[in-house]
Amino acid sequence: MAFTRRRFLRGSAGALLAIPLLDSLRPRSVRADGHTAPKRTLWWFTPNGQNMEDWTVAETGADYSLSPILQPFAAYREQMTIVSGLRNYGVSPLGVDEGHDGCGGWLHCRSTRDGGDISVDQLLAAEVGAATLFRSLELGASATNSSPRSAISWAGPDQPLPKVITPQALFARLFGSASSLTPEAAARRQTLRLSVLDGVLEDLNQLDVRLPARDRLKLDQYTTAIRELEIRIEQSSDTQCDPGDPPLEGDSIDQMCEVITLAFQCDMTRVISYMWDAEANNSGHEHLGVPDSYHGLSHHNYDPEMLAKLTTIQTWQCEAFANGLLKRLHETEDVDGTTLLDNTTVLYGSGMGDSHYHDNHDLPLVLFGGTEFFAHGHHLQATEQPLADLHLSICQAAGVSFESLGEAGTGPLAGLT
Repeated sequence: MAFTRRRFLRGSAGALLAIPLLDSLRPRSVRADGHTAPKRTLWWFTPNGQNMEDWTVAETGADYSLSPILQPFAAYREQMTIVSGLRNYGVSPLGVDEGHDGCGGWLHCRSTRDGGDISVDQLLAAEVGAATLFRSLELGASATNSSPRSAISWAGPDQPLPKVITPQALFARLFGSASSLTPEAAARRQTLRLSVLDGVLEDLNQLDVRLPARDRLKLDQYTTAIRELEIRIEQSSDTQCDPGDPPLEGDSIDQMCEVITLAFQCDMTRVISYMWDAEANNSGHEHLGVPDSYHGLSHHNYDPEMLAKLTTIQTWQCEAFANGLLKRLHETEDVDGTTLLDNTTVLYGSGMGDSHYHDNHDLPLVLFGGTEFFAHGHHLQATEQPLADLHLSICQAAGVSFESLGEAGTGPLAGLT
Protein backbone atom coordinates (compact mmCIF):
# COMPACT_ATOMS: atom_id res chain seq x y z
CA MET A 1 0.00 0.00 0.00
CA ALA A 2 1.10 3.55 -0.73
CA PHE A 3 -0.07 5.09 2.50
CA THR A 4 -0.65 3.86 6.00
CA ARG A 5 -3.00 4.43 8.91
CA ARG A 6 -0.50 6.74 10.59
CA ARG A 7 -1.22 9.34 7.90
CA PHE A 8 -4.93 9.34 8.65
CA LEU A 9 -7.01 11.92 10.45
CA ARG A 10 -5.37 13.92 13.18
CA GLY A 11 -7.77 14.35 16.05
CA SER A 12 -10.56 11.89 15.41
CA ALA A 13 -7.88 9.22 14.89
CA GLY A 14 -5.83 10.36 17.85
CA ALA A 15 -5.37 6.90 19.32
CA LEU A 16 -3.93 5.66 16.05
CA LEU A 17 -1.33 8.44 16.23
CA ALA A 18 -0.40 7.58 19.84
CA ILE A 19 -1.71 10.90 21.17
CA PRO A 20 -4.81 11.63 23.27
CA LEU A 21 -8.14 12.10 21.52
CA LEU A 22 -8.18 15.89 21.89
CA ASP A 23 -11.59 17.55 21.83
CA SER A 24 -10.08 20.78 20.49
CA LEU A 25 -9.06 18.94 17.35
CA ARG A 26 -12.48 17.54 16.62
CA PRO A 27 -14.27 18.83 13.52
CA ARG A 28 -16.45 21.83 14.27
CA SER A 29 -19.64 19.96 13.34
CA VAL A 30 -18.84 17.41 16.03
CA ARG A 31 -17.64 19.81 18.72
CA ALA A 32 -20.89 21.75 18.45
CA ASP A 33 -22.76 18.60 19.43
CA GLY A 34 -20.54 17.41 22.23
CA HIS A 35 -18.97 14.07 21.43
CA THR A 36 -21.55 12.80 18.95
CA ALA A 37 -20.14 11.10 15.88
CA PRO A 38 -21.76 11.63 12.48
CA LYS A 39 -23.86 8.80 11.08
CA ARG A 40 -22.58 7.52 7.76
CA THR A 41 -24.09 5.23 5.13
CA LEU A 42 -22.57 3.05 2.42
CA TRP A 43 -24.32 0.86 -0.15
CA TRP A 44 -21.98 -1.75 -1.70
CA PHE A 45 -23.28 -3.56 -4.79
CA THR A 46 -21.93 -6.79 -6.28
CA PRO A 47 -23.05 -7.78 -9.81
CA ASN A 48 -24.47 -10.96 -11.31
CA GLY A 49 -26.19 -12.33 -8.22
CA GLN A 50 -24.73 -15.13 -6.13
CA ASN A 51 -24.36 -18.89 -6.11
CA MET A 52 -27.31 -19.13 -3.73
CA GLU A 53 -26.53 -22.70 -2.72
CA ASP A 54 -23.23 -21.57 -1.19
CA TRP A 55 -24.55 -18.18 -0.02
CA THR A 56 -27.76 -19.18 1.77
CA VAL A 57 -27.69 -19.61 5.54
CA ALA A 58 -29.91 -22.45 6.73
CA GLU A 59 -30.75 -21.39 10.30
CA THR A 60 -32.55 -18.20 11.32
CA GLY A 61 -31.99 -16.24 14.52
CA ALA A 62 -28.71 -15.93 16.40
CA ASP A 63 -27.67 -19.59 16.33
CA TYR A 64 -26.75 -19.93 12.68
CA SER A 65 -23.78 -21.29 10.76
CA LEU A 66 -22.13 -19.14 8.13
CA SER A 67 -22.39 -20.44 4.59
CA PRO A 68 -19.22 -21.00 2.52
CA ILE A 69 -19.35 -17.67 0.67
CA LEU A 70 -20.03 -15.72 3.87
CA GLN A 71 -17.14 -17.25 5.85
CA PRO A 72 -14.93 -14.13 5.42
CA PHE A 73 -17.47 -12.22 7.56
CA ALA A 74 -16.96 -14.45 10.61
CA ALA A 75 -15.04 -11.80 12.55
CA TYR A 76 -17.97 -9.37 12.25
CA ARG A 77 -20.75 -11.73 13.28
CA GLU A 78 -21.86 -9.52 16.18
CA GLN A 79 -21.84 -6.42 13.96
CA MET A 80 -23.89 -7.77 11.10
CA THR A 81 -27.32 -9.09 10.19
CA ILE A 82 -27.88 -11.49 7.32
CA VAL A 83 -31.15 -10.50 5.64
CA SER A 84 -32.86 -13.12 3.45
CA GLY A 85 -36.05 -13.31 1.48
CA LEU A 86 -36.42 -9.70 0.37
CA ARG A 87 -37.89 -8.90 -3.02
CA ASN A 88 -37.48 -5.82 -5.18
CA TYR A 89 -41.08 -5.36 -6.26
CA GLY A 90 -40.33 -2.24 -8.26
CA VAL A 91 -38.22 -3.80 -10.99
CA SER A 92 -39.42 -5.52 -14.16
CA PRO A 93 -40.90 -9.04 -14.12
CA LEU A 94 -38.46 -11.89 -13.89
CA GLY A 95 -36.79 -13.33 -16.95
CA VAL A 96 -33.43 -13.58 -18.66
CA ASP A 97 -33.74 -10.14 -20.26
CA GLU A 98 -35.55 -8.41 -17.43
CA GLY A 99 -33.52 -9.76 -14.53
CA HIS A 100 -30.70 -7.23 -14.87
CA ASP A 101 -33.24 -4.49 -14.09
CA GLY A 102 -32.57 -5.39 -10.48
CA CYS A 103 -29.19 -3.70 -10.84
CA GLY A 104 -30.30 -0.24 -11.96
CA GLY A 105 -33.31 -0.43 -9.66
CA TRP A 106 -31.40 -1.64 -6.58
CA LEU A 107 -31.49 1.72 -4.82
CA HIS A 108 -34.69 3.29 -6.12
CA CYS A 109 -36.83 0.14 -6.36
CA ARG A 110 -38.45 1.04 -9.65
CA SER A 111 -37.92 -0.26 -13.15
CA THR A 112 -35.23 1.43 -15.20
CA ARG A 113 -37.25 0.42 -18.26
CA ASP A 114 -39.67 3.16 -17.24
CA GLY A 115 -36.84 5.60 -16.56
CA GLY A 116 -36.22 4.70 -12.94
CA ASP A 117 -36.26 7.31 -10.19
CA ILE A 118 -34.03 9.15 -7.76
CA SER A 119 -32.14 6.57 -5.72
CA VAL A 120 -32.30 6.29 -1.95
CA ASP A 121 -28.67 7.37 -1.49
CA GLN A 122 -29.47 10.66 -3.23
CA LEU A 123 -32.63 11.13 -1.17
CA LEU A 124 -30.55 10.67 1.97
CA ALA A 125 -27.75 12.93 0.65
CA ALA A 126 -30.27 15.72 0.10
CA GLU A 127 -31.10 15.58 3.81
CA VAL A 128 -27.65 15.15 5.38
CA GLY A 129 -25.22 16.28 2.68
CA ALA A 130 -25.12 19.97 3.60
CA ALA A 131 -22.94 19.13 6.60
CA THR A 132 -20.03 17.90 4.47
CA LEU A 133 -17.93 19.08 1.57
CA PHE A 134 -19.39 16.35 -0.67
CA ARG A 135 -23.10 15.56 -0.48
CA SER A 136 -22.39 12.04 -1.62
CA LEU A 137 -19.82 9.99 -3.50
CA GLU A 138 -20.67 7.59 -6.31
CA LEU A 139 -17.90 5.04 -6.79
CA GLY A 140 -17.26 1.85 -8.72
CA ALA A 141 -14.84 -0.33 -10.62
CA SER A 142 -16.11 0.62 -14.08
CA ALA A 143 -17.50 3.76 -15.65
CA THR A 144 -21.16 4.67 -15.95
CA ASN A 145 -22.42 4.43 -19.53
CA SER A 146 -25.76 4.57 -21.31
CA SER A 147 -26.85 1.18 -19.96
CA PRO A 148 -28.84 1.17 -16.71
CA ARG A 149 -26.84 -1.92 -15.82
CA SER A 150 -23.84 0.31 -15.21
CA ALA A 151 -25.27 2.47 -12.40
CA ILE A 152 -27.00 2.05 -9.05
CA SER A 153 -27.08 5.74 -8.07
CA TRP A 154 -29.59 7.99 -9.85
CA ALA A 155 -30.30 11.72 -9.66
CA GLY A 156 -33.77 11.09 -11.10
CA PRO A 157 -35.53 9.28 -13.94
CA ASP A 158 -33.12 8.54 -16.79
CA GLN A 159 -30.30 10.25 -14.85
CA PRO A 160 -27.71 7.66 -13.78
CA LEU A 161 -24.83 9.32 -11.94
CA PRO A 162 -21.22 8.95 -13.13
CA LYS A 163 -18.83 7.07 -10.88
CA VAL A 164 -15.28 7.69 -9.73
CA ILE A 165 -13.54 4.44 -10.62
CA THR A 166 -9.95 4.62 -9.35
CA PRO A 167 -8.55 5.30 -5.86
CA GLN A 168 -6.22 7.93 -7.34
CA ALA A 169 -9.13 9.87 -8.87
CA LEU A 170 -11.11 9.60 -5.65
CA PHE A 171 -8.20 10.86 -3.56
CA ALA A 172 -7.70 13.77 -5.96
CA ARG A 173 -11.39 14.65 -5.84
CA LEU A 174 -11.41 14.61 -2.05
CA PHE A 175 -8.15 16.36 -1.32
CA GLY A 176 -6.82 17.77 -4.59
CA SER A 177 -3.15 18.52 -4.24
CA ALA A 178 -3.59 19.83 -0.71
CA SER A 179 -1.33 17.15 0.72
CA SER A 180 1.63 18.67 -1.15
CA LEU A 181 0.92 22.26 -0.04
CA THR A 182 2.50 23.97 2.91
CA PRO A 183 0.02 25.22 5.56
CA GLU A 184 0.63 28.77 4.36
CA ALA A 185 -0.08 27.88 0.71
CA ALA A 186 -3.22 25.98 1.67
CA ALA A 187 -4.43 28.99 3.69
CA ARG A 188 -3.82 31.31 0.72
CA ARG A 189 -5.78 29.00 -1.57
CA GLN A 190 -8.66 28.92 0.93
CA THR A 191 -8.68 32.72 1.23
CA LEU A 192 -8.63 33.14 -2.55
CA ARG A 193 -11.55 30.77 -3.08
CA LEU A 194 -13.66 32.56 -0.47
CA SER A 195 -12.77 36.01 -1.78
CA VAL A 196 -13.85 34.97 -5.27
CA LEU A 197 -17.21 33.89 -3.90
CA ASP A 198 -17.60 37.17 -2.02
CA GLY A 199 -16.83 39.06 -5.21
CA VAL A 200 -19.51 37.17 -7.09
CA LEU A 201 -22.05 37.95 -4.40
CA GLU A 202 -21.14 41.62 -4.43
CA ASP A 203 -21.79 41.74 -8.18
CA LEU A 204 -25.10 39.94 -7.80
CA ASN A 205 -26.26 42.34 -5.09
CA GLN A 206 -25.83 45.21 -7.55
CA LEU A 207 -28.33 43.75 -10.01
CA ASP A 208 -31.55 45.67 -10.59
CA VAL A 209 -33.88 44.91 -7.67
CA ARG A 210 -36.80 45.40 -10.06
CA LEU A 211 -36.15 42.04 -11.70
CA PRO A 212 -39.30 40.02 -12.40
CA ALA A 213 -40.32 37.69 -9.56
CA ARG A 214 -39.31 34.59 -11.51
CA ASP A 215 -35.82 35.98 -12.13
CA ARG A 216 -35.48 37.08 -8.51
CA LEU A 217 -36.30 33.52 -7.46
CA LYS A 218 -33.62 32.14 -9.78
CA LEU A 219 -31.14 34.69 -8.46
CA ASP A 220 -31.99 33.79 -4.87
CA GLN A 221 -31.47 30.09 -5.60
CA TYR A 222 -28.12 30.90 -7.21
CA THR A 223 -26.86 33.01 -4.33
CA THR A 224 -28.03 30.40 -1.84
CA ALA A 225 -26.00 27.78 -3.69
CA ILE A 226 -22.95 30.03 -3.56
CA ARG A 227 -23.33 30.56 0.17
CA GLU A 228 -23.69 26.83 0.71
CA LEU A 229 -20.47 26.32 -1.23
CA GLU A 230 -18.79 28.96 0.92
CA ILE A 231 -19.90 27.14 4.06
CA ARG A 232 -18.56 23.86 2.72
CA ILE A 233 -15.20 25.40 1.91
CA GLU A 234 -14.99 26.77 5.44
CA GLN A 235 -15.96 23.39 6.88
CA SER A 236 -13.35 21.61 4.81
CA SER A 237 -10.61 23.62 6.48
CA ASP A 238 -11.86 22.66 9.93
CA THR A 239 -11.62 18.89 9.70
CA GLN A 240 -8.02 18.77 10.98
CA CYS A 241 -7.51 16.04 8.42
CA ASP A 242 -4.11 15.06 7.05
CA PRO A 243 -4.73 12.83 4.02
CA GLY A 244 -1.07 12.08 3.49
CA ASP A 245 0.20 10.89 0.13
CA PRO A 246 -2.12 9.73 -2.66
CA PRO A 247 -2.20 6.01 -3.50
CA LEU A 248 0.26 4.62 -5.99
CA GLU A 249 -0.80 3.79 -9.52
CA GLY A 250 -3.19 0.87 -9.70
CA ASP A 251 -6.85 0.27 -9.10
CA SER A 252 -6.90 -2.33 -6.36
CA ILE A 253 -10.04 -2.69 -4.29
CA ASP A 254 -7.90 -2.43 -1.16
CA GLN A 255 -6.67 1.03 -2.13
CA MET A 256 -10.21 2.16 -2.89
CA CYS A 257 -11.36 0.93 0.52
CA GLU A 258 -8.56 2.85 2.20
CA VAL A 259 -9.58 6.11 0.52
CA ILE A 260 -13.27 5.44 1.35
CA THR A 261 -12.29 5.01 5.00
CA LEU A 262 -10.33 8.25 4.86
CA ALA A 263 -13.33 10.07 3.33
CA PHE A 264 -15.52 8.98 6.24
CA GLN A 265 -12.82 9.58 8.82
CA CYS A 266 -12.23 13.12 7.60
CA ASP A 267 -16.00 13.71 7.41
CA MET A 268 -15.73 14.67 3.75
CA THR A 269 -19.02 12.88 3.05
CA ARG A 270 -21.56 10.75 4.90
CA VAL A 271 -23.18 8.97 1.95
CA ILE A 272 -21.36 6.64 -0.47
CA SER A 273 -22.49 4.11 -3.05
CA TYR A 274 -20.02 1.62 -4.51
CA MET A 275 -20.70 -0.61 -7.51
CA TRP A 276 -18.17 -3.41 -7.77
CA ASP A 277 -18.75 -3.74 -11.50
CA ALA A 278 -21.46 -3.34 -14.10
CA GLU A 279 -24.12 -6.01 -14.28
CA ALA A 280 -23.62 -8.56 -17.08
CA ASN A 281 -19.91 -7.74 -17.26
CA ASN A 282 -17.61 -10.22 -18.95
CA SER A 283 -14.54 -9.66 -16.81
CA GLY A 284 -12.40 -12.58 -15.74
CA HIS A 285 -10.61 -13.27 -12.46
CA GLU A 286 -7.24 -14.55 -13.58
CA HIS A 287 -5.70 -13.88 -10.17
CA LEU A 288 -8.11 -16.48 -8.75
CA GLY A 289 -7.42 -18.98 -11.50
CA VAL A 290 -10.84 -18.25 -13.02
CA PRO A 291 -10.32 -16.47 -16.36
CA ASP A 292 -13.88 -17.27 -17.48
CA SER A 293 -16.39 -14.51 -18.16
CA TYR A 294 -18.10 -13.71 -14.85
CA HIS A 295 -21.39 -13.05 -16.61
CA GLY A 296 -21.06 -16.30 -18.53
CA LEU A 297 -20.53 -18.24 -15.30
CA SER A 298 -23.64 -16.67 -13.81
CA HIS A 299 -25.69 -18.54 -16.42
CA HIS A 300 -24.56 -21.77 -14.85
CA ASN A 301 -27.61 -24.00 -15.39
CA TYR A 302 -26.50 -25.63 -12.13
CA ASP A 303 -23.34 -27.05 -13.65
CA PRO A 304 -21.16 -28.05 -10.64
CA GLU A 305 -17.91 -26.79 -12.17
CA MET A 306 -19.39 -23.39 -13.03
CA LEU A 307 -20.99 -23.08 -9.59
CA ALA A 308 -17.64 -23.87 -7.94
CA LYS A 309 -15.99 -21.09 -9.94
CA LEU A 310 -18.75 -18.67 -8.91
CA THR A 311 -18.19 -19.58 -5.28
CA THR A 312 -14.46 -18.90 -5.67
CA ILE A 313 -15.15 -15.43 -7.10
CA GLN A 314 -17.88 -14.51 -4.66
CA THR A 315 -15.99 -15.71 -1.60
CA TRP A 316 -13.03 -13.61 -2.73
CA GLN A 317 -15.37 -10.60 -3.10
CA CYS A 318 -16.52 -11.02 0.50
CA GLU A 319 -12.92 -11.44 1.67
CA ALA A 320 -11.71 -8.33 -0.17
CA PHE A 321 -14.62 -6.31 1.21
CA ALA A 322 -14.07 -7.59 4.76
CA ASN A 323 -10.30 -7.07 4.80
CA GLY A 324 -10.37 -3.85 2.79
CA LEU A 325 -13.29 -1.96 4.28
CA LEU A 326 -14.82 -3.64 7.34
CA LYS A 327 -11.44 -4.17 9.00
CA ARG A 328 -10.45 -0.54 8.53
CA LEU A 329 -13.78 0.80 9.74
CA HIS A 330 -13.65 -1.52 12.75
CA GLU A 331 -10.07 -0.61 13.69
CA THR A 332 -10.43 3.16 13.26
CA GLU A 333 -11.51 5.09 16.34
CA ASP A 334 -14.28 7.62 15.80
CA VAL A 335 -14.67 10.97 17.52
CA ASP A 336 -16.97 9.52 20.19
CA GLY A 337 -14.55 6.80 21.24
CA THR A 338 -16.36 4.02 19.34
CA THR A 339 -15.36 2.94 15.84
CA LEU A 340 -16.18 4.11 12.35
CA LEU A 341 -18.02 0.82 11.81
CA ASP A 342 -20.22 1.49 14.84
CA ASN A 343 -21.31 4.76 13.24
CA THR A 344 -21.47 3.60 9.62
CA THR A 345 -24.30 1.51 8.19
CA VAL A 346 -23.13 -0.65 5.31
CA LEU A 347 -25.33 -2.77 3.05
CA TYR A 348 -23.50 -5.43 1.03
CA GLY A 349 -25.41 -7.32 -1.63
CA SER A 350 -26.77 -7.82 -5.10
CA GLY A 351 -29.84 -6.96 -7.14
CA MET A 352 -30.59 -10.57 -8.02
CA GLY A 353 -30.50 -13.88 -6.23
CA ASP A 354 -30.21 -17.00 -8.37
CA SER A 355 -28.35 -15.61 -11.36
CA HIS A 356 -29.31 -18.45 -13.68
CA TYR A 357 -32.95 -17.38 -13.50
CA HIS A 358 -32.18 -13.71 -12.82
CA ASP A 359 -34.36 -13.86 -9.72
CA ASN A 360 -35.22 -10.49 -8.21
CA HIS A 361 -36.46 -12.11 -5.03
CA ASP A 362 -34.66 -13.74 -2.10
CA LEU A 363 -31.92 -11.19 -2.58
CA PRO A 364 -28.48 -11.89 -1.04
CA LEU A 365 -27.92 -9.10 1.49
CA VAL A 366 -25.84 -8.49 4.62
CA LEU A 367 -26.20 -5.39 6.81
CA PHE A 368 -23.19 -4.20 8.84
CA GLY A 369 -22.51 -1.48 11.41
CA GLY A 370 -24.82 1.22 12.70
CA THR A 371 -24.64 -0.63 16.01
CA GLU A 372 -26.43 2.08 17.99
CA PHE A 373 -29.51 1.53 15.85
CA PHE A 374 -29.47 -2.08 14.66
CA ALA A 375 -29.66 -5.23 16.79
CA HIS A 376 -27.10 -7.38 15.02
CA GLY A 377 -25.87 -10.92 15.47
CA HIS A 378 -28.64 -12.86 13.75
CA HIS A 379 -30.08 -14.09 10.46
CA LEU A 380 -33.37 -12.36 9.63
CA GLN A 381 -35.70 -14.24 7.30
CA ALA A 382 -37.98 -11.59 5.75
CA THR A 383 -39.72 -13.64 3.08
CA GLU A 384 -41.26 -11.57 0.28
CA GLN A 385 -40.85 -8.30 2.18
CA PRO A 386 -39.86 -5.26 0.04
CA LEU A 387 -36.20 -4.43 -0.45
CA ALA A 388 -37.30 -0.79 -0.25
CA ASP A 389 -38.21 -1.25 3.42
CA LEU A 390 -34.61 -2.22 4.20
CA HIS A 391 -33.43 0.98 2.53
CA LEU A 392 -35.90 2.96 4.64
CA SER A 393 -34.45 1.34 7.78
CA ILE A 394 -30.95 2.31 6.70
CA CYS A 395 -32.06 5.92 6.30
CA GLN A 396 -33.60 5.83 9.78
CA ALA A 397 -30.23 4.78 11.18
CA ALA A 398 -28.82 7.96 9.63
CA GLY A 399 -31.51 10.01 11.38
CA VAL A 400 -33.79 10.51 8.37
CA SER A 401 -37.27 9.04 8.00
CA PHE A 402 -39.02 8.70 4.65
CA GLU A 403 -42.61 7.53 4.44
CA SER A 404 -42.16 5.48 1.29
CA LEU A 405 -39.69 4.41 -1.39
CA GLY A 406 -40.18 2.99 -4.85
CA GLU A 407 -43.28 1.02 -5.69
CA ALA A 408 -43.59 -1.05 -2.53
CA GLY A 409 -41.66 0.58 0.31
CA THR A 410 -44.02 1.66 3.08
CA GLY A 411 -41.84 1.79 6.17
CA PRO A 412 -38.81 0.36 8.00
CA LEU A 413 -38.26 -3.39 7.85
CA ALA A 414 -39.37 -5.17 11.01
CA GLY A 415 -36.88 -7.24 13.00
CA LEU A 416 -33.78 -5.10 12.54
CA THR A 417 -33.85 -2.81 15.59
